[in-house]
Amino acid sequence: MNNLYLLIFAIVPFILPTRGKRIATVVVVCLITLFYTIVALNELCGLTIGANWLSSMTLTPFSSIFVLILCATFLPILFIFRDSPTQLPPQLSLFYSSVIVLLVSVVGVMCSISGGQGEVAAIGQTQTEISQIVAVPVANVLSTGVWNFIINWELMGLSSFALLMLGSQRREYLHSAVLYFIAMHVGFVFILSGFMSVGSSTALIFGKGSMGLLPWLLFIVGFGLKSALFPFHFWLPRTYGSSLGVGAALMACSSTNMGVFGIITVTYYTQNVELVSLILIALGLVSTIYGAFMMIKSNTLSGVLSYSSIENVGLIVFGIGLSFYAKSQGLNEVALLAIIAAVLKCFSHSISKASLFSATATVVRVVGDDTISNLGGLWRKLPFTASLFTMGSMSLSSVPLFGSFIAEFLLFFVLFKSIAIVELSIIAVLGIIVVALAAASTIFNLTKSLGLTFLGHSRQQIDYQGVESRGFGTILGIAMLVTFASVGCWALVYLFF
Repeated sequence: MNNLYLLIFAIVPFILPTRGKRIATVVVVCLITLFYTIVALNELCGLTIGANWLSSMTLTPFSSIFVLILCATFLPILFIFRDSPTQLPPQLSLFYSSVIVLLVSVVGVMCSISGGQGEVAAIGQTQTEISQIVAVPVANVLSTGVWNFIINWELMGLSSFALLMLGSQRREYLHSAVLYFIAMHVGFVFILSGFMSVGSSTALIFGKGSMGLLPWLLFIVGFGLKSALFPFHFWLPRTYGSSLGVGAALMACSSTNMGVFGIITVTYYTQNVELVSLILIALGLVSTIYGAFMMIKSNTLSGVLSYSSIENVGLIVFGIGLSFYAKSQGLNEVALLAIIAAVLKCFSHSISKASLFSATATVVRVVGDDTISNLGGLWRKLPFTASLFTMGSMSLSSVPLFGSFIAEFLLFFVLFKSIAIVELSIIAVLGIIVVALAAASTIFNLTKSLGLTFLGHSRQQIDYQGVESRGFGTILGIAMLVTFASVGCWALVYLFF
């Protein structure tokens, strides 16, 4: 199995004393993310750093982008996170071990999908440029590559479940973790059914022209559950609302992105690209509208962020669908810009949610509540947390210079350009309306959350149960997130173009 040797690091939290568990985990995650970053940059930029001892890693340029997204968000969250005083040493050991397993298994999933033999393909301006982003893995249905995928996918789900389960002692939180566990395994069954329906006679996992509509639908249900795409979102609001922020932050920048990664992969390798891309466009628009309206109704920070995730996944899937539909019509430039906008939106969403959920976790730990109507004036007691929430809100609200601005600018540019194209005119008009609605909803809800929670005066007596961390790790984590949300996104744009 890819990266099996890295899982050895997961035993480190169990063999160290309580005070050393978090520090050791941060060091291990630093080393692993540095390793993955070098591998991804080697693939994206054609570098040769440690080429011999990195040859066992099988990534494509496309999966390397998702690896960089993972590395850019995973480590800062751990810098900001602090242990709960109610957690016992065995709980902390299992929590930090699950963090390492989640990190390794997510990359293992991408390696197993990218590691098959076959041609490299993606969406580009010309037929030859298609070979620069997505790989076509070719292997027998019972091959090592499929088993690697199955094992890593299961490890990813189990580690996410452990992070949610260890978030709190309260019974309703444990029920939410169980709901997530059930939903992910239902999705896993659909993914396995998709593998089986492809048929061993084709000897392919994902092969262009080899996958019909039924296998694609099975895969979309499985990956849709992972990414919380409407109507497969039912687990996310309750689960994220009960995770105390930390588990949600780690999942939003890791396992949830794997749902998007899977949707892109299986959509390219289908026979009727035009039909399935229209389905994705419809699902993306509905998911965006649903998330936008549900954000307005929510009265908790975790609720606003949860429905914001559904809205953003909808925008990402809409961009993916638009890209594939434009490609099926021979509109290669539109297809290229749309897929870049979708991936940039995925990157900016991960960075923003890492900031917002980390800030929410601190609010819940210090105040014991994230109900917006009960709070107010928290910036006086939690200035670092307020700054982190402000940065995440600005990034997610598409303020210029942040990643989401670049992504939505490209998406609007493509949509306005497509109005004059007969094949895309209706989709473009609908897209402009929905994307504008989503942008307005995000700005309104995050401004409301920021203003009512951190600014002004508290609307009731707040019993502070602790203080925020203002140490070097917290400052470093916030600085990393600010850098990745601004400069990092522009660097990714440079890699694309």
